[in-house]
Amino acid sequence: MIIENQSSLTLARPALRQLAIDEPLVTLRGCSDVTIVGGWTGEGLGRAVEVIDCERVLITAEFARWHRAVVIDRSREVRVLRSRFERLRSDGVNVRESEDVAIEANEFCDFAPVGDDHGDAIWVSTGVRPHPFGPSHRVRIVDNLIDAANCNSIFVASPSGERHRSIVIERNVTLSGSPNGIFLSHADGATVRNNHVLGEKQHIRLFDCAPELAGNVAREWQIGGKWQGTPPAGNRRAALDPAPIVAAWRARRDPRWDEREALRASIPIDTAARDALTKKLTKDRARMRAIDKALGAIS
Repeated sequence: MIIENQSSLTLARPALRQLAIDEPLVTLRGCSDVTIVGGWTGEGLGRAVEVIDCERVLITAEFARWHRAVVIDRSREVRVLRSRFERLRSDGVNVRESEDVAIEANEFCDFAPVGDDHGDAIWVSTGVRPHPFGPSHRVRIVDNLIDAANCNSIFVASPSGERHRSIVIERNVTLSGSPNGIFLSHADGATVRNNHVLGEKQHIRLFDCAPELAGNVAREWQIGGKWQGTPPAGNRRAALDPAPIVAAWRARRDPRWDEREALRASIPIDTAARDALTKKLTKDRARMRAIDKALGAIS
């Protein structure tokens, strides 16, 4: 199905048909103000959605059993938000020659490559001949959980040598088995901050770039091709129990979390009243403990 030059659409998965390994089920071309929703389950072949020369596209859906799920080409203002990607043979989200893309609060799990399949949960890259395409700019990869044994987690590269700009990789949790927990190359003005790279064999790997680095946790670091026993200042080398970190991620992903945070921020705190109440409760607890102790002595 090819949808061209349409606007103000809400799109759910159409009927399946037999697809070649890299054939899209749906291609959006030259469209704007599109929302993609619902469950998109395939049969292990093809691409679920291909977004080409589009702008203002929101994808919030569940994708399972595709070769690739979402491919974004030469597009602007595309958001992949609160989606789930599972049992994919190859890639979750591909970004090529696009601007103002946000990949936020998504979950990637249980990738299932076959034969020579090579998986990337999130892949941003330039092309090489015979399929050239340029770099991407202002891409946000934030608050994603990647728990998939058989794929790279976040892979941003440029085989052509062209420079990506303003790539933000922040607050992601990765547990995949590939060494590439976060791979970043050929990027100017990039930020890599507050990520937890927790897979036993995973690393943060940086080539031909000098991103802002702060608050990241990883077992190993490779910078400019050199392994570092000590992480850059402001970051940690550690092996952490992933369970509480994943639980915290799930709490943030809960749609009610944003509402709770907004409500909490909107309520003024009467600190004097709070302190008076705390003092009263402390006295009450002390008095009850004294009564319990006296009753225990009598009995």
